[in-house]
Amino acid sequence: MALTGKQRARLLGHFGTEAAMEAAAREGDIQAFREASGGSERRAVEMIAELLGGFSGGFLASERAVRVHESILELLQGFARTATARNRLRLLRPLESRERILASIDNCLAARDRAMRLPRSEVEGLLRGLSRPRRPPPAFDPAVVMLVESDEEHGGLSSSELSRRCRILPASDPEGLEEAEVIVYVTGEGRLDLSRLENVVTVPSGARDFEMAPGVVLDFFTANRDLLATAARLSEVLGRPSACAGVVPVLDALRARKVEPAAYERAVLAVRDEMNAELRKHASELHLSGDEVLEVLGQGVPRKVREIYSRVLAAGRARLRSLTGTDAAPFEMRYPVEVDAGELERVQRRMAAEAGTALFEERVRAARRLRELRPSVERELTEALDFDYEFALGTFCLDFGLVAPRPGAGFSFEGLANLSLARSGGLQRVDYSFGEAERAVLLTGANSGGKSTLLEALAQAVTMARCGLPVCARAATVELPEELYFFAQRRALDAGAFEGFLRTLVPAVTGGARKLILADELEAMTELEAGSRIVAAMIDLARSSGSTMMVVTHMAREISKHTSVRIDGIEARGLDESYNLVVDRTPRRDFLARSTPELILRRLAETSSGPEQKVYRGLLEKMKQ
Repeated sequence: MALTGKQRARLLGHFGTEAAMEAAAREGDIQAFREASGGSERRAVEMIAELLGGFSGGFLASERAVRVHESILELLQGFARTATARNRLRLLRPLESRERILASIDNCLAARDRAMRLPRSEVEGLLRGLSRPRRPPPAFDPAVVMLVESDEEHGGLSSSELSRRCRILPASDPEGLEEAEVIVYVTGEGRLDLSRLENVVTVPSGARDFEMAPGVVLDFFTANRDLLATAARLSEVLGRPSACAGVVPVLDALRARKVEPAAYERAVLAVRDEMNAELRKHASELHLSGDEVLEVLGQGVPRKVREIYSRVLAAGRARLRSLTGTDAAPFEMRYPVEVDAGELERVQRRMAAEAGTALFEERVRAARRLRELRPSVERELTEALDFDYEFALGTFCLDFGLVAPRPGAGFSFEGLANLSLARSGGLQRVDYSFGEAERAVLLTGANSGGKSTLLEALAQAVTMARCGLPVCARAATVELPEELYFFAQRRALDAGAFEGFLRTLVPAVTGGARKLILADELEAMTELEAGSRIVAAMIDLARSSGSTMMVVTHMAREISKHTSVRIDGIEARGLDESYNLVVDRTPRRDFLARSTPELILRRLAETSSGPEQKVYRGLLEKMKQ
């Protein structure tokens, strides 16, 4: 998606100059572009990519080279556990200076070494729980009313963000206070007498926002509580100090402070039932004398009964206090014991008021403490996301056995592997060198022998090195060309397509830039004699420009008639007991290897049956003649 003029102007307004904006893009500063654009992280990545431009004029100089780079990034992104790290990995691009390349490779290998020392499954689980912190909008609380003594201060607060959090009333017209669970009285002189109310918190005039509405600070922490706990545990595993670890207990303590009046009512009813059960038990043991019976008839209560009631009530009060922490016991002492509904409601209102004001004051204290921690907390969350990027690079290097390539002349590999096969069992790695003394090589050999796979592995290794990544080999020396051209195998082309293909190929072999040109069966672009002459001419042009060219071909003999060129070969040695090709994947130097039609026919002749087998055996005999 191209940048519009309006978007570019907005970015420039944030960064100040084109140079600063382009520098931030080259550094991959996603957060800066997110802040500048006001958009998502993904859109910030798209903007950076747009500013950096396409690859056609840079190192990745052909469509297939671009696809190789994209496949490497796609594979690498699979090691990231957060969208932030995946977005950063999308921005890995070929680097310009050798110093930056070597520094990046060193960082990757340091990340690999750190990853080796960590409990991988636990770390990956923690990383999956990371994200950018939520920034919740103000939440309106209908249970809180702010009563402001000064008319001027009331006007200012009413037009501030605090008006989105609670009702703000002037002291001159305090209508609706009865409905509030907590009244925040903002006063300088204390002109109102609110002593009759149990749910008032007094705040001095001119107090800071979080002292009048602690949610201004706490909402961020509350919304991200689980994220903070995850980041705290990650910091512990990594051996880093953690600000988040100090936040979580504060939030949990606030949550535990909440008192539910409904829970008090449930406790009262449960204790009432226990008291009635106790009274029934004592009733079966009660024996009254004649005088005590007459006392009952005279509307009195015998002493024995009063003593039983007193013991049961005292036990009920103690039980209710242990359950709720309050001495209030709204029971009517009759049989069966009943709950005084009016007293219960009064106690619940008082409890709610006391709990509400105590919780408000505790929230203010927590907000004051957490407000100071927020910069450290946000920094720790950013570092945790940065660590996912680092850990993805480290585990990628670890799982693929990547090594640091040595910059040098030419290309030399021990144990080179294609990334798509590197983690396969029984992989045959390749030892191969070219490009130092002889700048052109023809690679010949067996069908299905791995020529194209090797060509792609070379493209991967050179691309990874230029991007500041280690390479998939046991040891490597890699020249750092300025441009990479990679041409995949093509079918025969018609005249128009042939012209277009030449327009693509000729820039690869001309110009002053040092290039690596990898090509798969270029002779297929036209009839064989013309194709061999054209490939020979392209090789000569590439050498004269100081570039290196490798061509996979079945026409090495014909091409070598028109130019002096080194020929290497991948040899098929035969078939195994299951009629699979036995191939030495490492090319032999200065060896013209044959393709494998005879071996393929032999396999078909041995594994088919009926009329088809007869045909294959006939073809095989003709091949031997």
